[in-house]
Amino acid sequence: MSILYGTKINRLLANTAPTGLLFADWLKKKGYSVQLQKKYRDSELLTAISKGVMYRTVGV
Repeated sequence: MSILYGTKINRLLANTAPTGLLFADWLKKKGYSVQLQKKYRDSELLTAISKGVMYRTVGV
């Protein structure tokens, strides 16, 4: 795992509610690319519930 990967996920976890929804467009505006969002979903850090809507899998 790269330092940048770890830093971004830690920032995301620290600055979002454990039970809140995350929207792909909002994440992209905050600097989380579509590819990084996919990496987080593939790693099961985020879970997609519909197109463009996810929730945090970890820390719930």
